[in-house]
Amino acid sequence: KNPANNLIDRTYDLSTTYWGNFANFTPNSADGWLSGAGGAGKMYMRASPATQHYKSRTFAAMSIGQTYLFGAIVHAVELSAIRLYMNDGLTNSTVLRGREFDISAGTSSAYSGTPAGYGMVNLTGGWWYVWIYVTGAGTGTGIALLRFPDATGDNTSGILVDHVQVEAG
Repeated sequence: KNPANNLIDRTYDLSTTYWGNFANFTPNSADGWLSGAGGAGKMYMRASPATQHYKSRTFAAMSIGQTYLFGAIVHAVELSAIRLYMNDGLTNSTVLRGREFDISAGTSSAYSGTPAGYGMVNLTGGWWYVWIYVTGAGTGTGIALLRFPDATGDNTSGILVDHVQVEAG
């Protein structure tokens, strides 16, 4: 699939204003997997007792029956588990459909509502492409979240994120 088709958002930098700031992100470390665009950044938990450390992105109204893909290229550093979530567009829906990926073990497990599909691909050198997709059930605002499992943050522990994409497809 051409990644530019029906693109909603594609970024190497989760520190931009489009991505909600409930986790910290330092862009452009030298350890990127994809060529060009400056390499990976590090997403890490803030030093707080909050149980939710995440980056989120809202996007325009979803369409009923349309599929939406959310994927990321990630690498374990101090942490190895990451969760991807999306809603299904139902107005005022708090139901997020997601999956937890252990990028050190190469496994995934159920978490929250069930997405329509999910997967992970080993890219080489500890880098993984993880993804979920949902089917629109309403026309509400879409949301995609990249989140750590609940924990107290230390302002250091995190994962490398080289690329994030949200696509209607």
